[in-house]
Amino acid sequence: MLNASNIITLCWLIFLGYWIINWRSVKPAQEIAWRAPGFRWTGLWIIILMVLVTHFVFPKYSLHFLTITSTAPLFLQIVGVGLTVLGLIIAIVARKTLADNWSSDVELKKGHKLITKGIYKYVRHPIYTGITFMGLGAIIVDQSIIVTIFFIGMVAFLIFKMKKEEKLLLKHFPKEYPAYMKKTKALIPFIY
Repeated sequence: MLNASNIITLCWLIFLGYWIINWRSVKPAQEIAWRAPGFRWTGLWIIILMVLVTHFVFPKYSLHFLTITSTAPLFLQIVGVGLTVLGLIIAIVARKTLADNWSSDVELKKGHKLITKGIYKYVRHPIYTGITFMGLGAIIVDQSIIVTIFFIGMVAFLIFKMKKEEKLLLKHFPKEYPAYMKKTKALIPFIY
């Protein structure tokens, strides 16, 4: 049966699948400012994918022993699913807009272009906005300690990576990027 928790998990699987499919369709790197630690990084994604698949395919073997409440009220489930679906759409649209300029690491691509159109017209890091919305949706629906801990770690990592990316972009686009920063917020339009 497809319930709110399964829809959230399905959204995360779609997100991971989209990233895996498009992983290599990028330009080669010109400068690398920070690279994720190889096997440990891949191992983390494999573990996350296994947890999500287990949760979706074999729910009785998933990590529900950490659940605080058994089910969220219907209104919260709708809000959580809505946030997750919105986050997924934002992340995929942003990734598609970046096209071959995207990287999992903090790096400048050969022939790198500063993208300020589409969804990037409103926020500088819309992929991170989408991921954050997806995480909030998961917390609202599942209300579990493991999801909350994962979310806090994920947001801390995204902020770390965002700061490194902005430093690199300021270095390579010394006129354009400061002007772009003045016109847009980092993650949430008009707020932050």
